[in-house]
Amino acid sequence: MNNIAVMTESEYEQIIKLQQVMYVFSKMETEAKIDVLFKIDGLNNANDFIDFYFDDLCYEFDLEDYDYNDGYQCSFKDVKNEWNSLLEDMQLDLVIKYICNDDLDEFIEEYLEQFYKHFEPEINKIHWIELMACNILPREDVIGNIKEMLATEGREYLIKKYKIDKNIDLNSLTDSELKELHYQLEGVMY
Repeated sequence: MNNIAVMTESEYEQIIKLQQVMYVFSKMETEAKIDVLFKIDGLNNANDFIDFYFDDLCYEFDLEDYDYNDGYQCSFKDVKNEWNSLLEDMQLDLVIKYICNDDLDEFIEEYLEQFYKHFEPEINKIHWIELMACNILPREDVIGNIKEMLATEGREYLIKKYKIDKNIDLNSLTDSELKELHYQLEGVMY
């Protein structure tokens, strides 16, 4: 991660965008993730994916792909049947293997602007709070993290030190108050 002190505004914005895209993508259902990866790669659906990666998928499914005497032994239908027999998680793994070259994070970084444009309406619906240098989370996640920290025995010292009320209504706190409480429970000096 870049040093926040020497980071340009553009680099900072890219880091925030990446975190937002990764968060929204991680919360999606598997089928929706596959559809987004198809869209970013310029494919319409599984048929386009199978057509584009046909030879690779014939090999992947251990189907004979080409016999020099008789032509193709593996048909689109054969590959489609194998594809349809996979669980969605396995389909996603194959999409990541071929479209993302086995590196989803790098693929998202490379096509960040396209992902951001796709997810922008969803990202804009979320109330984000920035915690410690370039760490942005939805408000509800920050509240959830604080609740967990308040319930953790290892943080009793910090709770006593800062005289934190364990029964505080976190939803009534401002973003700044939530950040301060989070920092205190993390043991961050500020």
